[in-house]
Amino acid sequence: MEPVVEIASAADDAGLRRLMRDIHVPGAITVAFEREPSFFRAAGIEGDQVDIVAIRVGDRLVGTGTYARRDMFVNGAVHEVGYMTMARVESEWRRGRVTPAAFQYLHQLMNEHGDSWGITTMMADSSVTRSLLHAPKPFLPEFVPVERICTLVIPTWRRRRANEDFAVRAASEEDLEGIVACLRRNGARRQFAVAWKAEDFHDQVRTLGLSISDFTVAHDGGRIIGCVALWDQSAFKQSVIKNYARAIKLTRGLVNLAAPLLSVPHLPARGSAFAHAYLSHLAVDDDDQELTLALLSHAYGGARDRAIPNLTTGFSERDPRLPAVKAHFGGTAQWSLLCLAVWAGHRDEISGIDQRPAHLEIATL
Repeated sequence: MEPVVEIASAADDAGLRRLMRDIHVPGAITVAFEREPSFFRAAGIEGDQVDIVAIRVGDRLVGTGTYARRDMFVNGAVHEVGYMTMARVESEWRRGRVTPAAFQYLHQLMNEHGDSWGITTMMADSSVTRSLLHAPKPFLPEFVPVERICTLVIPTWRRRRANEDFAVRAASEEDLEGIVACLRRNGARRQFAVAWKAEDFHDQVRTLGLSISDFTVAHDGGRIIGCVALWDQSAFKQSVIKNYARAIKLTRGLVNLAAPLLSVPHLPARGSAFAHAYLSHLAVDDDDQELTLALLSHAYGGARDRAIPNLTTGFSERDPRLPAVKAHFGGTAQWSLLCLAVWAGHRDEISGIDQRPAHLEIATL
């Protein structure tokens, strides 16, 4: 039976959530990235325009994927860029016609938007990633590596004081204009940073669950020179532990006993959600490392006050602040590979993208 690929409707929400529960991301820790209670509501933060794809065989929903477009900085200027994410296909349908049909539809969808390339991320150093990079299939775009992205998971075991040399405080509505200006001037120094607008922060689709009071700001006189947000998305996105590799199963009890001393996260029981919030919207003038640590420490204290046990944030491998953040906060690092996905005949369209470090807002991926 031939697969049918089309834009999902609200009637597909339960089926999409089932796919997210049942299809797990493998690794030493196997995780299901669930979207309860609404797949569509959770997907709204991914872009200004979000196309959710449904893949059916007969009456059964067997797969999905998302193509989200939003304004990002490319070479310092604002462009609409598409991000391919949430690819899920039931294991029995991954061979045969389903995958080619899905990518054929993605190509058609991108053509309708006038896009010949987009961005995506893959697990670093996985066999699937190596296959996509070195043994491409004719129905796929070419995946061109850009750089590695570190997702840092920081437990909030210890109290940490913000550096009092900096004027760091919780934000108020009066800070919105300064926050947006700080995000945009620092985003322009990075590839693929979101070009945030003031109206985004009063839009309970694009910034669901986030308010200005969740921001920490640093100021020099009347100018905001740094910001970060504490974004708790647990009401609509959950990371559920499905399994551990054998070595982790055998040592999990000991790891959990030593976790506060080692500054690593507690490993929850299988079937439990890994509780965390995002340190998002990080922007610091001149990438000042001490100011970065002061901002993150203030937000970290806010997480402790709210009994949030873990924080997740992301840095480009080439971000000069990453070593200082890892040394100060500890935690565990997970690596992914940022790639450009470019269709045949359009390779020249990405040749002008320069070498400034990337900044992906992982809270929106």
